[in-house]
Amino acid sequence: MSMTQVTSGELVDSKIATIGYDQGIKFERASPGMFPHYRQGRWLYEEYGPRLGTRVFRWATDAEKVVDGPRLFESDEAYRSRLEAELRTAVTELMRFQ
Repeated sequence: MSMTQVTSGELVDSKIATIGYDQGIKFERASPGMFPHYRQGRWLYEEYGPRLGTRVFRWATDAEKVVDGPRLFESDEAYRSRLEAELRTAVTELMRFQ
């Protein structure tokens, strides 16, 4: 399946859902309207920057990681593999922040 059939955002949603399931984490897409209601340590993610990066962060902890979006000349399969690996690493590193 090419990126024309599945958007980067849909791919990120899918990877985040899989990682959340595997780790027992409930992720939410960051929503400015919900900012007053998030509790410290809440797992959030959002598109970040002009190159479709993904920012994964724990609310009110100053802990965040950014995973780059698709790179120029990177195949769909290479991007999918890299995205999942880098998101898993980011989540592992953020687990120490409460």
